[in-house]
Amino acid sequence: MSPRTCRDFFSVSQSIAMVDKLIKRGYEHSSSDPIERYLFDEYEPDNLSSTSRLIPLNTLQHHTFHWSKNDKNEILSCDEDWFRFDITTTNQGKLLQISTDNGLFDDADTEIWLFDSNDLNNHIAYDDNSNNNGYSSIIVENLEIGTYLIRVTNKSELPENSIRDYTIMVKECVPYETCVSGIVKSGETKIYYARNQLTAPCEGEVFVVEEGAEVIFVSEVSIHMSSGFHAERGCRFETYIGPIGEEACFNNEVGKTEIYRIKNREIIDTTINVKTTLNDSTELNIAETELKIYPNPSTGNFTIEFILTQDEIVSLSIFSFCGIKMKQLILEKQLKKGTHEIQINSGDLSDGVYLCELVTQKERIIEKILIQE
Repeated sequence: MSPRTCRDFFSVSQSIAMVDKLIKRGYEHSSSDPIERYLFDEYEPDNLSSTSRLIPLNTLQHHTFHWSKNDKNEILSCDEDWFRFDITTTNQGKLLQISTDNGLFDDADTEIWLFDSNDLNNHIAYDDNSNNNGYSSIIVENLEIGTYLIRVTNKSELPENSIRDYTIMVKECVPYETCVSGIVKSGETKIYYARNQLTAPCEGEVFVVEEGAEVIFVSEVSIHMSSGFHAERGCRFETYIGPIGEEACFNNEVGKTEIYRIKNREIIDTTINVKTTLNDSTELNIAETELKIYPNPSTGNFTIEFILTQDEIVSLSIFSFCGIKMKQLILEKQLKKGTHEIQINSGDLSDGVYLCELVTQKERIIEKILIQE
């Protein structure tokens, strides 16, 4: 089939089939999401290696298999797509996942091949159904700097006058450096990775591991916890410095199987009490000092109470549940030993859950406060 035969717009019958599928799946026409946007494939023609379309790393694209007429007015299936992506740094090519997944209709059956752009006769990797439900996944390591091509085909026969669709992504499984913020709730398990440095939290934010949650940090070089990090009593928090394998290509919210795989690889160094960047001589400890907030829940007026066992330099802040600083109540102020109370009128805070963070020279304590009218 020539590069001109796979058109971007569908035939009338294909458009009718597409609209029917969309309506049956609950899609409705709106100005923000018009049905018309799904009635063509913006990447066509892409059915030959010479017409391959660029897919940037870490970008999700939506594609279709459909029918089109050739120069002789014969109807042929456009059930093959070609993509290209560029590796510009050594780190980009260290660990990649190329995967197809469901589009709008969950009905494609893909096969994928990976080629070096300089050799289309021998594929680097191939997959049929590793991503389950007819979709494909390839994991590759240590790709050299250069351009690579992906071929995707529809394995099953394409229904007449209809279409099938899918999404595709080329994902860097492990960032070179990253920071993480937010709250890992009780019952959740999350793993975070970085090639070089993993930092928690991001500057000016918080990272909280709640009681009953499990978090693992994995880096090949260094892990840093700074002001705003808090692991509650009863949580499970672990850090590993060591090699990162293909398990990093799967969702960070992983199950116990992936955790087991990490723990049973050869690890260069393991530490539970990680030195924080707040103070190089201070270990990360679970807080012993009680921080009280009352009444809690509150309609807007509440009291923050804390007891210092010695003279301390103290900071006290209120963060949103997403880790954004809302109020700086005390900033690195020298306070005397004893009980301290601060009255808060939070009329400028909307209803919701907030985090109160107390930081001393020795520990960091975070308590939740619910504001509701």
